Amino acid sequence: MFATSSGTDALKIALKSVGVGPGDEVIVPLNSFAATENAVMAVGAVPVFANIDSSFNMLPDDVERLKTTRTKAVLPVCLYGSCMYIDAIHRIARKADIPVIVDAAQCFGIRSLIGHCDLLALSFNPFKNIGSFGKSGAVLTRSPELARLARQYSYHGFAGSVKKNIKAQDWGLNSRMDNLQAATLSVKFHHFENNARKRCLLAARYHLLLADLSHKMTLPSDILQNTWHLFPVLLCQGERDSLFAFARERGVELDIYYPVLSHCGEHPLATGYSRREQFGASERIHSALFHLPLHNHMSFQEQNIIIGVLHDYFK
Repeated sequence: MFATSSGTDALKIALKSVGVGPGDEVIVPLNSFAATENAVMAVGAVPVFANIDSSFNMLPDDVERLKTTRTKAVLPVCLYGSCMYIDAIHRIARKADIPVIVDAAQCFGIRSLIGHCDLLALSFNPFKNIGSFGKSGAVLTRSPELARLARQYSYHGFAGSVKKNIKAQDWGLNSRMDNLQAATLSVKFHHFENNARKRCLLAARYHLLLADLSHKMTLPSDILQNTWHLFPVLLCQGERDSLFAFARERGVELDIYYPVLSHCGEHPLATGYSRREQFGASERIHSALFHLPLHNHMSFQEQNIIIGVLHDYFK
């Protein structure tokens, strides 16, 4: 593991380390934070969007469907903290000799992930389950060769030999974590396990206390390998805007964290994307999605208010 200046740079470094470059394709989910696709484009490659299901994670079958001779990496995202399908995606990619880079920015703490990828990218943005004072990230790998390349790309392409400032790569980033972020994390790591347990407890309380509304909304099914970065819900009955307005009047903010799917934006990549009809199922899932508040410092009293608002809306 080595530290970077951001999770986005961690993704760029990982992509370069497995040889992704101009004209290559990288399979990514269509519902992630923009950093996932931006990192692909930053190294000159083309993001190829894959469908999701109600786990909000990339479908393994879509990796099989979308891979071509130009596919140089698969980049699944553990969205909202769920790691569903990562092992299956890794098996499919290994058979095709395609490297897997896991965007684990939202699921720090699940140790088994490193066994299902070539490289793993983390983010320690202050909004993550564990965050530094500002932007920072990390790259993890079990491969000494990939580790060597990643270190070189992270700091101007320097070889890292005894003599400093000797380049081994044509180019590189200035992307090492600064000392302030490292110092902050060195303290916060000591509190991570307790905070992780708190998130799991809050998620369990949502499942328990909202079980009677299962015919109105669908709660996350991936409850074992999940860090609960966010708590996503699918609305089965009612209008999402109506629910949001009802909750807002009662002092509760519901949200759609990433409101626009990657192929639905107004920028050239989205407007020019071909065969948009292939994403119909993902669009239907996304149209029912919203998020309940959940964070390290939420009290049971605050959570009970949110649960009460949902019961009042659906009664």
